[in-house]
Amino acid sequence: MGACISIIHGIQKSKASKYREELMDIILPLVKNMVINEPNNKNSRYQHSNRIMIRFFPLKKSAPYDIVRLQNQFYTQRSLYYEEMKSGQLFF
Repeated sequence: MGACISIIHGIQKSKASKYREELMDIILPLVKNMVINEPNNKNSRYQHSNRIMIRFFPLKKSAPYDIVRLQNQFYTQRSLYYEEMKSGQLFF
């Protein structure tokens, strides 16, 4: 679970970050397939369809009193910060 969070949000540089990066490089294909490429693929070699679902929220930023908050704010498509960091595609 922590490794998935690190792939989605990235990792900070520290003494142990070298080991975290090694782990992220190993599990990146799995998380990438579950989140971006094929979240509903029944023929996946990881067999994650209908077993694992990763969803994010909120879709739109809203005020606490706004009626938009009552709508379904979950979404599934998101870029992976760690992958962008490794490829040098970060945008600020």
